[in-house]
Amino acid sequence: MEKDISQLLSLVLPDERTVGEPYWAIMESVPADGKLTGKFWTLTQSGRMVVPLFGRAEDASSVCSMLPARQNMVVRGITRRHLQFLRRRPPQGAELGVVNALSPTGELTLALLPPV
Repeated sequence: MEKDISQLLSLVLPDERTVGEPYWAIMESVPADGKLTGKFWTLTQSGRMVVPLFGRAEDASSVCSMLPARQNMVVRGITRRHLQFLRRRPPQGAELGVVNALSPTGELTLALLPPV
């Protein structure tokens, strides 16, 4: 039973070894042990709550370092399997948005992904 739960969680929550294929996201972690809480960092764009998905880990890390609550935020890779799950069940009721551009001040330009 425990192995089944671990496998299910690995489908939903990436760990620190997960390579972002195709994206990277900023997620909340527990400071004591670094485990993910399951919450994604979101922003509001045009009145919509959006989870930004980054094409490069460096861009996600750059934005993460600018966040006021960054001590509880980490960058994690999102695999195609994770992405399929997230598109079917968007986290926190948010939409998913691919980051198209990142300004030096951290402003993001996003393209929304439609749910499936």
